[in-house]
Amino acid sequence: MSTLSPSESIKEIVRLLFRIQVREDKVFISFLKMLERNGFKVIDFDEISRRITGYSTVTSLENILEILERFALSYSFEVTTILKARSINRIVNNVKLLSRKEGSFRKLYEHKNTLSYVFYKRRWWLIQIIKNKSIVKIVLLRKQVSPLDTLTPYYYTFYNIRDILSVKEEILEDLKDIISLLNT
Repeated sequence: MSTLSPSESIKEIVRLLFRIQVREDKVFISFLKMLERNGFKVIDFDEISRRITGYSTVTSLENILEILERFALSYSFEVTTILKARSINRIVNNVKLLSRKEGSFRKLYEHKNTLSYVFYKRRWWLIQIIKNKSIVKIVLLRKQVSPLDTLTPYYYTFYNIRDILSVKEEILEDLKDIISLLNT
């Protein structure tokens, strides 16, 4: 887990969490090893149901895309970043101030230890601040979320890597902007 710092390589802290269904006519273990050789980190797999869960960074997307097209029956993924905050209270105050001042941060809900906001720059983002763990989770959204919506996987699950590759630089720029806004 990275700390909340814009000086880090943003490409390395953005994670794509994948759920993959492997085709029946492909060798499961070969596919698994190919993914790992190309920077994919396996979290869990089930050889019987032919499913793999894991993550990749933005930098290895092109390599993984080619492998997925050859071996995967289907896949879905989320674009997320989880950062450890040095001063969670300062971040909470910054977000609350920015939501009143600029309107770019809109509150979705607030619970005892969790604040959730949506943010829009070039894309829609969900920002969850988990106060008791000093964690900020930033998730790319497929579409706008209103405070009245129930946040379901529909909003943050993607099904085509090419959609992300075509806007990769915009995503990275948005994340840099979000991190610097949170740190102001």
